[in-house]
Amino acid sequence: MAGIPRTGVLCVLSYSVWLPMQVSLDAGTGTGNLAGLFAEKGIRMAGVDQSNGMLKRCRSKFPQVETRLGNLMSIPYMDGTFDL
Repeated sequence: MAGIPRTGVLCVLSYSVWLPMQVSLDAGTGTGNLAGLFAEKGIRMAGVDQSNGMLKRCRSKFPQVETRLGNLMSIPYMDGTFDL
């Protein structure tokens, strides 16, 4: 989460209302720190990154986050898959 203070993210999460069936995307997830933080709060998360190495680290740290190899110009999911 380079450049994003953890306390700021936790503040946003505390004021957010998430439904159990909602799914969110972390585009450019890297090692998954942001997606993992949301997932630890019970939010279903998916992460996309162009680096297999980064995704491998994300999966090892946060196995509950679905990961896919891709880039921001061609996100490897169907339109309408995500709520946020």
